[in-house]
Amino acid sequence: MAKIGQLVLLFVVFCLGLAAFWLPIEWPSILNAVSGSTFSSWSTIGLRNGPAVTAVHWAITPELWDYVESLRTKANVPGISFGVVRLREAEAPETEFGTWGLKTEDGESVTPDTLYSIGSCSKAFVSASLGLLIDDFASGRNRTELPPSVKKLTWDTKVASLLPDSDWSLEDPYATAKANLRDVLSHMSGLARHDLSIAPRDDVVDAIKRMRHLKSPYELREKFQYSNQMYSLVTHIISTYSGQPFTDFVSERIFKPLNMSDSTYDAVRAEQSGKLSHGWAPVGRRIPFWKFDVTGDVSDGPGGIISSAVDVTKWAATLINDGVNPWTDTSVIPKSVVQETTTSSTILIGRALAPWVSLEGYGMGWARWTYRGHELVGHDGGIMGFNALVLYLPWDKIGIVGFASVDGGAATLGQAAYRILDQVLGLAPLDHSAADAAAEKHESVEDTVVPAEHPPSPDLDDSAPLGAGDSASTENGATAEVLAALEAFAGTYGNIGYGSFALCAPTSTSEHCKDVLATFASIPSFRSEKHPLAGDDHTAEQVRLSSDAVSPPYQTLLRPGLYGHWPRWVSSHIVLFPLPDAPRPPAAANASAPPTRAFSIALPALYPHGFGRNTTPFASYVVGTDGSWGWLGPRVECTVVGGWVRGCGLFTGPLSGDGEQSVEERAEAWFTRE
Repeated sequence: MAKIGQLVLLFVVFCLGLAAFWLPIEWPSILNAVSGSTFSSWSTIGLRNGPAVTAVHWAITPELWDYVESLRTKANVPGISFGVVRLREAEAPETEFGTWGLKTEDGESVTPDTLYSIGSCSKAFVSASLGLLIDDFASGRNRTELPPSVKKLTWDTKVASLLPDSDWSLEDPYATAKANLRDVLSHMSGLARHDLSIAPRDDVVDAIKRMRHLKSPYELREKFQYSNQMYSLVTHIISTYSGQPFTDFVSERIFKPLNMSDSTYDAVRAEQSGKLSHGWAPVGRRIPFWKFDVTGDVSDGPGGIISSAVDVTKWAATLINDGVNPWTDTSVIPKSVVQETTTSSTILIGRALAPWVSLEGYGMGWARWTYRGHELVGHDGGIMGFNALVLYLPWDKIGIVGFASVDGGAATLGQAAYRILDQVLGLAPLDHSAADAAAEKHESVEDTVVPAEHPPSPDLDDSAPLGAGDSASTENGATAEVLAALEAFAGTYGNIGYGSFALCAPTSTSEHCKDVLATFASIPSFRSEKHPLAGDDHTAEQVRLSSDAVSPPYQTLLRPGLYGHWPRWVSSHIVLFPLPDAPRPPAAANASAPPTRAFSIALPALYPHGFGRNTTPFASYVVGTDGSWGWLGPRVECTVVGGWVRGCGLFTGPLSGDGEQSVEERAEAWFTRE
């Protein structure tokens, strides 16, 4: 599944410099101690009996392998795997694989059949599956019947005609009635992203029924709004009208015909195979495989597939071949479905950002652009512990798939993929590619970005609580007027679409808050820099034992902020750190508007007892959710009336909206103080 924030496509990684989002990290000592990246570049003809090692390297040459290894070590990515396929007239497909680094923290090396979570690269399997279902109904192979009002299932069939009103409804009645299957798969429904409305145990129907309570900031077909939930919606439609679970449909209709024998949605099966890679967080720590904690099926469609370079290379080769398995010469995906899903219906980037790339469009689970005059179709994926990309050149008959065992490895995969493209196309590598520019930008800001394990917070005097009218100095020297004591913001907040959560100040004394604060206090990165225990990784148990104490130890031990336990599918907890005042848009000169207080949001997954070989406490974050972006990243703005906090609005991007609007009107989600 794709990360919280806007969709990160491969082209955007380079041209917009998303490598600048990377943060300084330190890997466990076992990774530093092992230099065993293995040169297992396999070149094969066919894959039916498994790859055969040869000495021919037409795609991943020794020089290119060294280049990718230098990228990997520089970015501290534990493991990388690439597959390349080339189709030629009247010849069997040629495939080649390259692997770098470790599969596990125990020292096992990556191999071409190492399994990774492929995140949003799973979306293309949803759109292809819907195309297969459409073809089934068109050819009379359907197992179920359509509603009486639906004469024919097409890409333009309205969602409202396929689901009951009790399930399907959006905030906008027009979008509810008119949104069709193409709209929801091309992210043009108008619904905002709302990933944080998803809890780990949610099922698809739970998510669909809550959509009516989620804000749609744009009208239907007005603006691209990346939505993982719409891909969950389509999996429900496929299950309903195929007569079988969505994951079984994909296995039966795609995995098996393509001999993608290791590909699965089942984390237990993947682990039992012995091929599953460990996943790491950007902070350099190994984290649990995310699907063991996400028990609902909401994530299956937008990001649930577990696969390998060997298997996904077969998928790419079939798409290049217009849906025909090039090894068996059997049609798996109708050519019309490949064409429909990969044809751009939405413009993502309306003008070229560099001479060697084009504008970029989006179809249904695929983006489309050109690189150095060659047309590409592709998508990337980022999910807890992993990054992935799949791209192919429909005219040149070349496909490239890549995987990394860390959330935050997208830029490394992208740089490597473009260099592989240069090699296979016979192009001289660009002297100053957009990828290199992005890397330089990363290096230039590296020293000024707060590490992901240390979200920013005001450097406040720990000796006294924040009081009404106090002025808090921040790390950059700015001051922020505190409209109410920090304790005034503690309490329970609710939104019907998101549920509720409780926020605790360091001085809160309820049993629930003492447990929450004790958990945070066990993580060194949340301790005040002025406290004697700050940064001490070996005092977790001492801190945990103080959970029965009164509040002052937490007031001095923890950094000033609001702490809560709020299990989401991307995190386990939530932290709000006060932000300094920021310049408002010119239209914000509304003197009658109630005062507001803003906080940056950190959404960590907390591990008080560590994980894997390293048992020291730590926090991990999905890229972009560590709170380091300040006003430009996820934040909360609270409305204060007469010293009373009326509620808080959630924002996941830069300042936007009419400055005359209230926080409640501008927010993506409004949480009422309960």
